[in-house]
Amino acid sequence: MSTHACHSRAKIEPFESVRMTRHLPPTASIAEQMQDGRLVAPSASNNMDLISQVLRDVAPKQGHAVELASGTGQHCVAFAK
Repeated sequence: MSTHACHSRAKIEPFESVRMTRHLPPTASIAEQMQDGRLVAPSASNNMDLISQVLRDVAPKQGHAVELASGTGQHCVAFAK
């Protein structure tokens, strides 16, 4: 990748003003920004307990883990507790 490609002149707008242009299914979970800046996705909140229970049952008690595609980071925070 060239250095030039990394320096786009396109204006990047704040999160609040970005509007999605693609059509999402009615079941899509969209993260909302809280007043403190955190993003909260309803789907992450809904499945957190189940995923946490599975991890408690199958994950080693100690070690390192990498979470990929963490989105809002809600799961990562819950798993760290």
